[in-house]
Amino acid sequence: MYGARVDRKRRILGAADVDEIVMAVAQGGSENAVEIDIQVLAEDGRWRIPPFGKRISAKKGHSSSQDSAPTLDEHELGELCRVMSGRNRVAKETDRDPDLRVIRAEDVGVELRPWADLPYSTRRRKSSVEVVPGDIVGSISRPYGRWVLVPDGYGRALASDHTVVLRKQRDVSMWYILSFLRSERGKRWIESTFRGTVPRIARDELALIPVPDCPIESIEIDMILRDYESELIRLESEVGQLRSRLSAIHDTESPVETAANVDSLYGIVASVRSVGSL
Repeated sequence: MYGARVDRKRRILGAADVDEIVMAVAQGGSENAVEIDIQVLAEDGRWRIPPFGKRISAKKGHSSSQDSAPTLDEHELGELCRVMSGRNRVAKETDRDPDLRVIRAEDVGVELRPWADLPYSTRRRKSSVEVVPGDIVGSISRPYGRWVLVPDGYGRALASDHTVVLRKQRDVSMWYILSFLRSERGKRWIESTFRGTVPRIARDELALIPVPDCPIESIEIDMILRDYESELIRLESEVGQLRSRLSAIHDTESPVETAANVDSLYGIVASVRSVGSL
């Protein structure tokens, strides 16, 4: 039985440990395999490599050289999710559905526009797509290539004809799919699906882009990426407030207030430095 080697002082994995884990995940199920147990937690429990809930196998005699480095399997996006084109538009007075809002391309950002701020939708059709929590909504026209996950408790809304909806159809983490679509690798694949004089993402070709498998259980990666996204949004909000403090220096004609505003920045810098690097 082989265990992951951990530096007890710093509580991090060494390069050999990473090679061993990658090898184990890639070669799992081999008839020439041995089992290893891996469970590594960071010192404070905040930034951590989550514990694997099960044993994974490593092939005996596997070389960690670059020529034989394992690679992740891939599946087409359409195998993992239903890829559905939105159909509805913003309602006019004569064709308004009083119970349904519509999600437009411009409503898709880092977070989905609050349901109460969405416009009313045209009436439902057979081809309409009503989003549900856990779906991913993407913009297929300008601003195209934006993706967001529909949060729990979101109100009833239909996808517009400038959006596409992804709904999982197998055990897959939609947070992982979302992070892939937003990644540089995902963006390059998505760009290859642009069609038309005014570029739009082609739904049929979007379904064919390859998505690398995640070697971690979907329920665990969901938790990790959801919490990471939440912290990222919080930090970005706080950075926005810091920029506002900088602007506030010039919002007064009083030399006393200007000096006080500048002095407050000194304290903020000291506080931020005390946090340390991530």
